[in-house]
Amino acid sequence: MKITDIVSEIFEWERPGIWNGGHFYGPGRLHKVTVTTDEGITGYGWNGGTAAERPLGMFPGYVDYFRTLLIGRDPMDTRGIATDLGEKQIKILGPGGINTQVLAAINIACWDI
Repeated sequence: MKITDIVSEIFEWERPGIWNGGHFYGPGRLHKVTVTTDEGITGYGWNGGTAAERPLGMFPGYVDYFRTLLIGRDPMDTRGIATDLGEKQIKILGPGGINTQVLAAINIACWDI
């Protein structure tokens, strides 16, 4: 089985202002990653919560970058993907932030497969 595509989608929706005693929460926000394979199997990964507080418009660019490194890879090789994209890309992109959150969503999508 091989990865044939990875797609990024951003969802935002209005919700009533929620007050938790220290912070008002604004609109609902979610980043979804879809990984498809040559066998027609699809996996989904998500980012929300604190990840949603980041500028979501940047997430698809990271997915585009990682897509070129993942096409043709076996999605079942989650350890190899995590090593290649996580540990090796940290040297280029840094150890945290949006790239780590996008990698987490990709990893979840591969496990979903």
